[in-house]
Amino acid sequence: MLDTLLHMDLFFCASDIDRISSQLKEIDNICDKFIELESFILAHVQLDQVDSRLPYAINTLKSKQAVSIDQLSESLCITNRSLQKIFKKYVGMSPIHFKKIVRFNRAANLLLSSSADSLTNITYECGYYDQAHFIKDFRKFGGISPSEFLKLKANSSDFYNYNLTDLDNLAL
Repeated sequence: MLDTLLHMDLFFCASDIDRISSQLKEIDNICDKFIELESFILAHVQLDQVDSRLPYAINTLKSKQAVSIDQLSESLCITNRSLQKIFKKYVGMSPIHFKKIVRFNRAANLLLSSSADSLTNITYECGYYDQAHFIKDFRKFGGISPSEFLKLKANSSDFYNYNLTDLDNLAL
């Protein structure tokens, strides 16, 4: 559905479209038009109730403890297929893919931190089976190897990598 234009009559009845069109014509300020249009859409769209098991599943996968999808499904008292359907519906990807992204982000953050250990330690700390698996996943999600990432980090400026709490300590 990327880069696809859909006409409003697919989603709203003709009388609602006429009403919002006339309301938008009467408003001069573009920001006010967006506010009115947003209110119209939100009033007509029914938001799905998020499955109550999803926050637990996401938090479990984001935690440092290594948990398999089978273990997660069992702890939620659902099948792997049901867990996959929940993730596809609300997250837009499978729980396995989500877990891989979380693991990659954790590894990248460890590499970025000043206390980054060796690649081997990061490999096992993030739950990879071996360093080859870590490098393969890192290339897949990051586009470069972990060692290339470290070289880029060493050559980059820390100008944009400031801590917001440090700004309070600056004397202007």
